[in-house]
Amino acid sequence: MPAETLAQILARWKAKKNLILQGPPGTGKSFLAKRLGYALIGSKDRETTSSRLRVVQFHPSLAYEDFVRGWRPSFCNQDLRTIA
Repeated sequence: MPAETLAQILARWKAKKNLILQGPPGTGKSFLAKRLGYALIGSKDRETTSSRLRVVQFHPSLAYEDFVRGWRPSFCNQDLRTIA
């Protein structure tokens, strides 16, 4: 990945405080996420990164709304319920 592209992604993260990487399996999302983590920490040292960097993977059935907003409306018998 060109340094300019990485700099743009880091600038976006600094402005928004989050990034969502999406795409089909095998396109390098996890690889990019780890490299961004190293760039933000400023180190690839195992001791430093093991205490500051964690990989989290969500089940493919988890919707964006479930993750970001934490709930999804569901209608049962004309009543609106939330699913946590």
